[in-house]
Amino acid sequence: MRGFGRVGGVVAALALVVLGSAGGGGRAVAASPVSVRVMALPQSVFVPRHGDSGYAEPYLLALASGGVDGSGDETDLTDVEAVFDLSSLAGKVGVQLTSGGPSCTEDQGVVRCPLGDFYQRTELSPFKLTALEGTSVGVAGTIGLTVTASNAATVTRTTQVVVGSPRLTTDPVTSQELTGGSVQVSPAFGNRGDIAVTQGITLQVSSAAGTTARYSNCRYNRADAPTVAECTFDRALAPGDAFRTDGAFSFAPPDASSGVTVTYAVWPTGNPPDLAGALPADAPRGTGGPLGLTAIDGSALVAGGSTELTFLPPGGTHVDLAATAFTITGKIGRTVDVNVPYPTTPKGGFDRSMVEGPLEVTMPPGTTALPLGRDEETEAVYCVPADGGTKATCGFGPDGFGTVLRVRIDRKVAGATGTITVRPKGDIDPNPANNSAAITVAVQGGSPSGSPSATPTSGSSPDSPAGNQPSPIATAPAAGDGNGDRLAATGTSGAPLLGVGGAAFLLGGVLLVVRHRRRRTV
Repeated sequence: MRGFGRVGGVVAALALVVLGSAGGGGRAVAASPVSVRVMALPQSVFVPRHGDSGYAEPYLLALASGGVDGSGDETDLTDVEAVFDLSSLAGKVGVQLTSGGPSCTEDQGVVRCPLGDFYQRTELSPFKLTALEGTSVGVAGTIGLTVTASNAATVTRTTQVVVGSPRLTTDPVTSQELTGGSVQVSPAFGNRGDIAVTQGITLQVSSAAGTTARYSNCRYNRADAPTVAECTFDRALAPGDAFRTDGAFSFAPPDASSGVTVTYAVWPTGNPPDLAGALPADAPRGTGGPLGLTAIDGSALVAGGSTELTFLPPGGTHVDLAATAFTITGKIGRTVDVNVPYPTTPKGGFDRSMVEGPLEVTMPPGTTALPLGRDEETEAVYCVPADGGTKATCGFGPDGFGTVLRVRIDRKVAGATGTITVRPKGDIDPNPANNSAAITVAVQGGSPSGSPSATPTSGSSPDSPAGNQPSPIATAPAAGDGNGDRLAATGTSGAPLLGVGGAAFLLGGVLLVVRHRRRRTV
């Protein structure tokens, strides 16, 4: 969260990341004009007053191409330049260019960042802001953004710069026994900072269990049994203020043996917690009256803009987690990328909070786990090799992209079998015998000529329950390979990569963020 602390989701040291689009697709679609889309630009940036060692709010934005060609590929934006006018901050707020991103320059309070050509999305945080001595708390000025491209219309945006830090508070993280058939959660939040939030407050409540689309000032991720509610309160939150909602969000577990975990977060309206943290403006709204706020004593609230409330079933949670077997398929000397299936439960689905750390892999004899290349880009989480590639740990990737194991098939070993193991938390699993499953190898054809391939082909993975299986890795035809191997497609390379948003789901391993450009079909 931008300085307001969603658990595990703080965006740190962001630099330029070039992203392509996800998924395949061969159907012709209607082309659309190229345009510049400005996403996730904050309405305000809060800069701690001089001498305050608190968190300095980053200025972060994402740019993307708004047009597609006839095949559905995003059309490149060309000769893009982002210009930031910070002249109104002179003498009040200092500007320091960040390293690791585009080659930005600053002159007389104007920062210019040439971005070149890109498709889909670019994220950047070109500078840091610091309040100068003597600057009073309050609005210090604005940041004017102008984005130009040789093939799209110019766009402009403005962000307000505020000296001072609202320090949001929420209920402490708790775990308690579930009583009755459902839980009722009434979120609370406050402000212990030195400046008011005047742009309104947004509250987001989420759970794996469904609730009802009840409140008219809330948007929901779907109309029927939504799992995410996002509510906006058009009021200021002054230092010392604290409120609790006057209505509750009701969540029911699927059965009496299951628990419920509810997470909620708050942020200044217009400052979403990360680049993909807010629901779209056209999301379904509640059909009842508005959710209101009641003033409370906020002394029991704790620092941080988010919290997690866990309701355990009577006697505690007991879930039979089973590791899922899979097969590595490819030719000797080839490197393949294999989707790693997640554990299963008897009722389907998989809650990452039930496991202790990442999945553990012991490679089958004749195979080696490999790391992702330094300049490669992918939105999946790649397993991290250990012990010379004989083992690996596999974190849990963002929904829709999942986790990928990169494997080199060195030689054919009869009956070669490895293992994938899940470690349930504590003693929640009454049947540990199925916490490990087999990894087998299916070697295709003979050994190819020449050196082992350094470019991965698409491997194989088994079917998994709905909601657990990551989407297949995007592939493109391999040039000059008469055997029909397909090499993994990649987007633009060479940019520093950072975990944004999805890092909250990473339990071990390394998260690299980028999307593959669509594969064209002829």
